[in-house]
Amino acid sequence: MNLLLLEPGERVLASRDSRAVHIRRILRLHAGDSLRAGEIGGRTGIARIVRMDPEGIAVDFEPTLDPPALAPVEVLLGHPRPIVLRRLLRDLTAIGPARILVAATELGERSYLGSNLWDDTYTPLLEGASQGGTTLLPQLLRAASLDAAVSMLHSPRTHRLMLHPDANAAPFDAGPSPRGRWVAVAVGPERGWSDRETDLLVSRGFSPRTLGTRVLRTETAATIAAWRAVSWYDGAHEGSTTDD
Repeated sequence: MNLLLLEPGERVLASRDSRAVHIRRILRLHAGDSLRAGEIGGRTGIARIVRMDPEGIAVDFEPTLDPPALAPVEVLLGHPRPIVLRRLLRDLTAIGPARILVAATELGERSYLGSNLWDDTYTPLLEGASQGGTTLLPQLLRAASLDAAVSMLHSPRTHRLMLHPDANAAPFDAGPSPRGRWVAVAVGPERGWSDRETDLLVSRGFSPRTLGTRVLRTETAATIAAWRAVSWYDGAHEGSTTDD
């Protein structure tokens, strides 16, 4: 938890709240200590613990900074297995794209679109935002087909990339950087796009790109591609930091 996320106006955490448990057991903080915090969708600042007892933890919060804007990047995912998607929602949110679109695909399981995961997508988004140190959550959309998802995109046709296993495809970051402009990245599910879906993406302006010769898991490929696309926007071309 790199940033304590509070609902607007929230100042008391129940004792069994996962955030309170983390503050006690992992951060080992006490009354009088402070930590980075922010109100969801709002500003970040410092929270000071004013009370800690068996009933919970009470904090004072002073907002001081506006969070950096999310990158104008939209990640279009062919719906993977729900357990994979949950991890992806968390990890993509930590990276910082503004939009995530999840589409049912012709080679995927149609039942995924009605998975219990969709009953609570808020939790993994919050986990990712807390990890990434931001109060901002991406817009999350789901579509019954790839055709429908493509129609929801903001990005211009000239800034659309699709991961493709063809060794002859251009490297992912080939060509001029679309930094500061909307860019879309399409990543297929475990079984990939169908031939019709691949043709559809190409007809809608998606350029086939590769991440190299290695065969990557869907979640690994999506995470790398999203990171590179966001890097075009924020200038973080090299390196990253981690903090548990």
